Amino acid sequence: MYNALIAADELQREDGIDARVVNNHTVKPMDSQAIVDAAKACGAVVTVEEHQKHAGMGSRVAEILAQHHPVPIEFIGVEDRFGQSGDPVELIEYYGMGTASIKEAVRRAYARKK
Repeated sequence: MYNALIAADELQREDGIDARVVNNHTVKPMDSQAIVDAAKACGAVVTVEEHQKHAGMGSRVAEILAQHHPVPIEFIGVEDRFGQSGDPVELIEYYGMGTASIKEAVRRAYARKK
């Protein structure tokens, strides 16, 4: 959440992109209405999860949006790799989940909006 909030603030200041951050803390149950509302308001979605991104929260978000409000989606998370030990801040960067990675994903999704 922390990196997503920082990224949203920086995207507003740097690019004029008004991003919404949703604290989607569980896969089941998932607040489908909050996901759809955010997609409708923003026109694109980026999911950020601190674990494997396949078959996780991002996949469930994509499933909800495919059924109710399709929009461009980018996924940030671990890419089918085993975990490493280390400083949490360094690991977030190592796995591409830091603020810079989030901002680039938002820019990619934003560019694909209709």
